[in-house]
Amino acid sequence: MLSFVEQEFGVVCTKIVHSPCDGQINCDTEDECLNSSDHFTETSSRCDDFEGNPLKIEKIANLSIESSFTDSQKESVKPRSRFFDFRGLKPLENKPLGGYIDNVLYFVREKGEQFIGLFPRTKTSKRILRISSEFNVDVNHSVKELSQGSMLSFPEFVCTFECMYKLSHGIFRARYETCEDKVLSPPPSFVSGELTVNITPYKSNKLISNLLEEIQILKVKIDLYRAYECDSPVWLANSVVNCEQVKAEFPNIFKSVKLNKVDRPDGRACGVNFNHLLSERKLDSSEAIWNAVKGSPNKLTFRTCVENAFEYLIDKSELIHLASHNRTQLAWRLRHLHDSTETYGQNPYGLFNFGIETLIEIGLHKVINDCVYLLDSMIPDSSTFFESDRQSGWNLESQWDVLHNLYISVSFLVCLGSMISKSSLISELRKIMAQKSQKNEWKSALYEPDNKPFCITHSFSLLVSELVVPVSELPPDLWIMRIDAKNPVPTSIRIIYELVKKDGLEQYACHKLRMIDSYWPNIS
Repeated sequence: MLSFVEQEFGVVCTKIVHSPCDGQINCDTEDECLNSSDHFTETSSRCDDFEGNPLKIEKIANLSIESSFTDSQKESVKPRSRFFDFRGLKPLENKPLGGYIDNVLYFVREKGEQFIGLFPRTKTSKRILRISSEFNVDVNHSVKELSQGSMLSFPEFVCTFECMYKLSHGIFRARYETCEDKVLSPPPSFVSGELTVNITPYKSNKLISNLLEEIQILKVKIDLYRAYECDSPVWLANSVVNCEQVKAEFPNIFKSVKLNKVDRPDGRACGVNFNHLLSERKLDSSEAIWNAVKGSPNKLTFRTCVENAFEYLIDKSELIHLASHNRTQLAWRLRHLHDSTETYGQNPYGLFNFGIETLIEIGLHKVINDCVYLLDSMIPDSSTFFESDRQSGWNLESQWDVLHNLYISVSFLVCLGSMISKSSLISELRKIMAQKSQKNEWKSALYEPDNKPFCITHSFSLLVSELVVPVSELPPDLWIMRIDAKNPVPTSIRIIYELVKKDGLEQYACHKLRMIDSYWPNIS
């Protein structure tokens, strides 16, 4: 509340003053101007006057009024407001001794509960601020009624508006000067607002759960990457891969593998199931092997499965398909599987490294291609944004960095795709892909604790007309009407409609702030 007052009126409030009350006090300041110990002494002395219960016995035993008492208590509980939280505050009973202090908000009961504050302006003037709130208000008013009711004595005044909408994966804000003559009216289609998307890509993402699951296999949470760093012989203690079952599946695995020179989706990213779109991608041979062995619990299992794959493919070269950019150790060995000039001709896996580094390498290659495939669904040349990074060197750190940048771009793709038009999505996605993450950001993302997941925010300007879901069909989470006048006295009014919840039901609260310049001749 105090920051909002400063933002709107340019005044700084140092504290909030209210009567002490039982329980925890909920306010925006740690200081209290009232002496709570004196108040407690006064209350205790009044209670000490009663010796025994002052009620008659029939009143004590009469519980019929209990329900009405609890109902009234329930009614008095106000919903939580992000701006003005009255809960736990008790208004002052009397005017403070010595009068009101400047730059302090006082919670008083004057024509209902409200805050009052005085703020010096010049040597002979002060600004008086009053703040009040109502809950479960009627929103069926016209803007004209609302403005004229607040500014009856003002010949001229200016009205402006601001709104905020919560979308599926972001928040849209806009300021505008004209709208329909109705409270909560949305901004016109030609108004430009700001869309802010805040994502935690490695925490959970139902839209691309298949891709996230693949990344989690490579993440430290299941000890795969940590095993690489520690060179542990056991990778996944709870994983079981049956080598014979994997071997039996080879005819189906490699029969379905096809290498398309241009393996791209057809621009269907908006409004599609990304998990289904990803399942349609044709894998190359090393990616197919990754799918079969990615759950290997140790080096022995991985080695056995890969040796079985080599033995199966050594006489079936027509089943080997590899992308030209596949530079993994496994791909290199598969390309030379039938090369009789190589020294390992009779033992194609004799020089092959069966360590966890190799397993992670082919997994990174597969997941990177998954990300590029999804980005290609919207921007066919998206791979060019990362081509230099992919060719900079085939070490695990550089490939993790490439995957991190790609995955961030994909995460924004799936979020923005459900909120904005295709033309705006393409334009903004190009900007996101052109940005490079900070050095070693991928490490902090992988090792971030669950209670503080890696988070990234992106904001940009957007016309109202570019939103997929019309804001006219959505209830605004926040709607602000600003009224300013200069004559007869400078006055600023802010009327805020805020969507709040009470007992699980949504309703609107209305907060009114009125700042008036006042002549104050007694200022010393």
